[in-house]
Amino acid sequence: MKNLLTVLLTITALLVYGQDIKLVKDLTPGSESSAITIIRASGEKLLFRLNTTAGWDLMISDGTSAGTEVLHSFDTDDDFIRSFEQGAKVTLFISNGSHALGYEVDPVQNTVTQICNIQLDVWFDEVVLMKGDYYIKAGFYLIRLNIPANTYTLVASLGQLYGLAVYNDELYTLEGDFFDGLSLYKSDGTQAGTVRVKTLSGTFVSGSKNPNFTEVNGKLVFTVYNDQEAGEDGLWVTDGTSSGTMHLEDLYKYESFDFDKGSVVLGNKLYFNAKPEDLGYGWLYVTDGTKAGTRRIDQSEDGLLPVRMTVYEGQVYFYSMIERRIYTTDGNTVSEVYNYPAITAQYGDEATLGDQLIAFNNKLYSFGWTNVNGNELWECGTGANDFKQYDFFPGQDGMAAEQVTAGDKYLFFIGNTTATGSELYIFDPNATNSSNAVNTIALTVSPNPTRDFIQLPDDIPAGIVEILDISGKSVLKRRNIDNTVDVSVLPTGIYGIRISGNQKTYISKFVKL
Repeated sequence: MKNLLTVLLTITALLVYGQDIKLVKDLTPGSESSAITIIRASGEKLLFRLNTTAGWDLMISDGTSAGTEVLHSFDTDDDFIRSFEQGAKVTLFISNGSHALGYEVDPVQNTVTQICNIQLDVWFDEVVLMKGDYYIKAGFYLIRLNIPANTYTLVASLGQLYGLAVYNDELYTLEGDFFDGLSLYKSDGTQAGTVRVKTLSGTFVSGSKNPNFTEVNGKLVFTVYNDQEAGEDGLWVTDGTSSGTMHLEDLYKYESFDFDKGSVVLGNKLYFNAKPEDLGYGWLYVTDGTKAGTRRIDQSEDGLLPVRMTVYEGQVYFYSMIERRIYTTDGNTVSEVYNYPAITAQYGDEATLGDQLIAFNNKLYSFGWTNVNGNELWECGTGANDFKQYDFFPGQDGMAAEQVTAGDKYLFFIGNTTATGSELYIFDPNATNSSNAVNTIALTVSPNPTRDFIQLPDDIPAGIVEILDISGKSVLKRRNIDNTVDVSVLPTGIYGIRISGNQKTYISKFVKL
């Protein structure tokens, strides 16, 4: 009786609260996963790419199935490079090895307009916007795209270029040359105005990595990984002058610093993860662009390997891939946020909290795992016991999530369940679900107990039939066609049943012999 009550309470909780998380659309029906890459949220909508057998589709979604549609189809050779939000519109750039393709997307009208198709005959991998013009980095070349004329202007031909950023209305890039070494260059967008700022290393090793250009405290901070001796690799800063370009911290043999997944700017400081190459640990660092203001915060021996940093309530929060917990820092010390013994006591052993950490709607959210409920969404506050779990997908599997992106209205994310595979989901923290309880109807199934089949009442509409075990885990799902459900494959036990159709949800229980 206790287990049965647990099942019914679980079903009721899902009916009342489960609508906050929704499968937007099963883009590849069945358990097959969709290959989805989120591009960006724009207002209340999401732009994303969906891989197809012919290439990929540019998709848009307003969080509903009807409002999720294809905007444009691309070939397999068309590589998405970057998007820019320009007022209410979004500009996308595509490289296919021979042309630079530009498109303007209007998310309000769900339209796409091609703005350029410029023949280049080279691949480009970065594009930036400076003073109304777009510039690209293509191998050895720095190029300005002339959008209205559908032509390009060669700004500079240098050595191998790494990274491209805009700082104080000038372009910055690293140039590697086997004769001159590794240098920092800047450009005003003209050939005459493209100059070397400073030689950073007298030698150059092919394979230097993304410099992670980031503006901090009025200066441009960047990283150098040139496989050189200590004192050359590591963290650098520039103000655009040779004398103002200096080495800040020796991070010799540290891999690419994981800036994309493990960095955030708060005030006049940059917090980042410094991870040694080929080693599974890393430390939390902070810099304000000065030597004195650059230091390691995390003093643990092997480091916390901080990732997914976000700013919430004026502090930096991050997820430790070593400890699998959430931490916060004030720039001087690191402290664990939540009372994990309490989480373990309430939700089961081996609780982790913090994967896909993101601030949204004045709250902190993450996907965490317990051995009782699997992967589920957590709402986190700032206190040690200020946390709660949304068990939207009962059972030990739960839902794994990635690419969590905040829009104006929803959290969009790619969720993975055993039923649908990897698909697009939304979380709506402001969803009101009281009508769901009103539309929940208890019914009687027969025979009960049963060995083989259960019969639903004749007035049950066509819809999805779902069977849940005593832990709340979905163990069988099928479409109701003839009001007969084959349960012969189920082990002996007590089960809950849920049927959804005609905007109503019907629930019952039965015993399998």
